Amino acid sequence: MSQSKRLKKENTTCSCCRRVLLNERYVRCQRCLDYNQCLQCLSVGMETENHVRTHNFIVIEPKPGSLYTQDWDAHDEILLLYGVKIFGLGNWNDIANFMKSKNAIDCESHYIGVYLHSPTAPLPIADRILAPIPKPPPPPYDTRPVESCPSVAHEKHMNEKNKKEKTIPAEYSGYMPYRHEFEVDWNNDAEMLVAKIEFKIEEDTFESFKNKICLLLSYNGQLAERRFRTKVIEDWDVQNQEVKPVARGEKDELRVLGGLSKAERAIDNRIISLAPYYGYENMQRFSSGLHKRIRFVESIHKLYQWQKNGVRSHAEGDFFTSLLRCIKEGRIPHSEFDHWNELVTEFNRIHGEMSIKNDEFLSPTESQLCAIEHIHPQLYLGLKCLLVRESTWRGVLTKEDALKMDNEHQFEISKIYDLLLTVGILDFT
Repeated sequence: MSQSKRLKKENTTCSCCRRVLLNERYVRCQRCLDYNQCLQCLSVGMETENHVRTHNFIVIEPKPGSLYTQDWDAHDEILLLYGVKIFGLGNWNDIANFMKSKNAIDCESHYIGVYLHSPTAPLPIADRILAPIPKPPPPPYDTRPVESCPSVAHEKHMNEKNKKEKTIPAEYSGYMPYRHEFEVDWNNDAEMLVAKIEFKIEEDTFESFKNKICLLLSYNGQLAERRFRTKVIEDWDVQNQEVKPVARGEKDELRVLGGLSKAERAIDNRIISLAPYYGYENMQRFSSGLHKRIRFVESIHKLYQWQKNGVRSHAEGDFFTSLLRCIKEGRIPHSEFDHWNELVTEFNRIHGEMSIKNDEFLSPTESQLCAIEHIHPQLYLGLKCLLVRESTWRGVLTKEDALKMDNEHQFEISKIYDLLLTVGILDFT
């Protein structure tokens, strides 16, 4: 829209005589929409199709004229200068919101063109009215606001930290991550040690000088401890750690070392005191090794329990573990044991063919021994490997030494030892 059209649109005209109302009072009807009337038409009581003289009206004061430019009147100039005084030079958005009649670009370009670029700056040119100040061309880049993700709880930062819940400030425990310091420093009164220290060559003795040096060294130690505590917080990223729920009935805790099971978390709680001194990477490797050891021990114990109870495959073992867990938690009453036996029978019918056929690795003599003595082929192969390995390493393996290797399978070891001697696998001659 051109300047002339815009000024024409802003001008007020009389709804009766169509005369432009400039620098004069006029009335506005309170019942008719956008109905203005000059004082001359009002004085003679002129009426139109929808307006009658008995309608209530209000008196509108004349609009102040332009002072320095054609598109800014005196009222706008006063608001602009008052806004600069309140909000400060450069806060054009706040000034524009305060004025409500101009935008930020209008305020900036008008103030710079009239007040700063004037020959009498900072005073404007008062002897003539200037043309409207041209607005600067739009910048070559996009000036629309873009989300900068400043919040710690922003979705982008939460995804980077692999977190599901927002970290509230209460979880910081008095630590300010953006300032890299605590709200209350460790030994917060340590500055009192050096507050009144003053070195005076004329008055200081050797002992007083030595005491002051000791106080400075003590204060340096306090500062080193503060830096150490801040470094521990930042190295371990404690402020962004998420409190994860554990088992029912247990207190939620921070899984700093990544322990998942109850045994792993117990190990983490025992070694966490070494974390500040052992370092983040070293501690992670140490805890990861302990977690793997716990998993290996649990896996070996589970396999041994399966073997002890006659489990022949992983499918049977998983079923046995789930059944054992239900019995331990008391979820299977005695009245339903028959139903569970039917389920076990059906499971064996379906998964029976999935069991590993270890007898295909046995000779006919070994298969016959396993069938007669009811030795599982997998157990036979394990004990056979043990006896052959020990006899090779020792040179001579007596039957008494072989029986001492496993007290729970002495019967099986005795039968396998005799068979290996018979077929010549164990030869001590």
